[in-house]
Amino acid sequence: MSEVNEYRGSGSSPPRFKKHLHLSDAVAQKEETKTAETLKVKEGRSDQQQKTSARRLLSPGQAAEYLNCSTVSVRRLIWDGRLPSVKWDRRQRLDIRDIERFVEDHKE
Repeated sequence: MSEVNEYRGSGSSPPRFKKHLHLSDAVAQKEETKTAETLKVKEGRSDQQQKTSARRLLSPGQAAEYLNCSTVSVRRLIWDGRLPSVKWDRRQRLDIRDIERFVEDHKE
């Protein structure tokens, strides 16, 4: 306990908290990840969009992420009959091809 008391007020952690010793490494790695993600987004699609486009049926939440809008907006399009959906058990799914067709039909 005396080791812990020595570190109080000194602004540093006791040696037993090793995870804090490598904080600068974690920050550097996080910055590298952000940079890599930024490059991917600038190149075209993010990892999530690439994973989403690999699936054929999407949940309304995934479709909203794909379209970069809210889930409520996607559900409203389904309720209005403007975007077809597939009922599977009690869940609604959207075909990626229908979503892409919807986007193509609404381009100006």
